[in-house]
Amino acid sequence: MTIAYLATSVVMTASAAGPGVPSGSYLNTCVQIQQHSGALTATCPDRSGRWTTTALPRFVSCRGGISNQDGQLTCDSRSPVVWEVFEHDSFLQSCASVVVEREMLYARCQVVSGAWQSTRLHGWESCAGDIANINGTLRCTC
Repeated sequence: MTIAYLATSVVMTASAAGPGVPSGSYLNTCVQIQQHSGALTATCPDRSGRWTTTALPRFVSCRGGISNQDGQLTCDSRSPVVWEVFEHDSFLQSCASVVVEREMLYARCQVVSGAWQSTRLHGWESCAGDIANINGTLRCTC
């Protein structure tokens, strides 16, 4: 049932995004996404699954992507260079607040139940395969 809900959610968000909305992991969980008067608005679920309408003023000044953090649109602090390093890794589909400090990769990732948890991966740079979110835990897969 949860898997069907997630698949439906992704389809809904893709069709619910208005023209000119910026990219980010929030697109995977939020609906009714619009840009108006310099603000980005959306309806997003919080950790308990309740939907709330949220706004991110001056979203164009976000240095990284935009994510849904407990029902609130948030600028990610990751740099564009870090984003490019991970652009093909699957964890970005269900994780946010990505930060790299030397050999440690930190993120908040969604678990199967829909909750979010903090996780980290030591030695991410030696991962030859995909970095994936396995039920809220970052893992290097071969």
